[in-house]
This record gives sequence, structure tokens and C-alpha cells, in this order.
Amino acid sequence: SEPVIVIPETDNLAKMFPDKTYSSYALGWIVEDFRNRRVLVHPGNANGMRALVALIPEERLGVVVLANRELTPLP
Repeated sequence: SEPVIVIPETDNLAKMFPDKTYSSYALGWIVEDFRNRRVLVHPGNANGMRALVALIPEERLGVVVLANRELTPLP
């Protein structure tokens, strides 16, 4: 996936992920870097369920997280 739209970094995200230098959107995938590796991420949710797929192509690594839970807002 090639980046199409740049996602601006916020101060909070920059503090949480100091090794990340860019984030963008590429036709359904979020494309970012982490420690000099390209990372493709696709989050999703439906009523009562959440999902996240993350790929690091150059490492031939993929992770899928599935949960039966809604996102809980922080207090």
C-alpha cells in the first residue's frame, strides 16, 4: 500500500511513540514507521467487537488481535 493522505501527529502520540516519524492513510491501511521499519495497520470494530491487524512486511511478520469488547473511554 502506498500512502495517500498524511495523518498529522499529535503531541500525545509523539510522546507515546517517539520512534515513529510518519503516519499516513493508504486505501484502508494506516502506513507508519517504527524503528526504521514500515508498518501497515488496519483497525476495525463492530458492535461489541474490536480487531487490529498489523504487518511488518520486511520482517515477514503479522499480528492479529481480536477482542469481544467495546472501547472503554478513559476517565
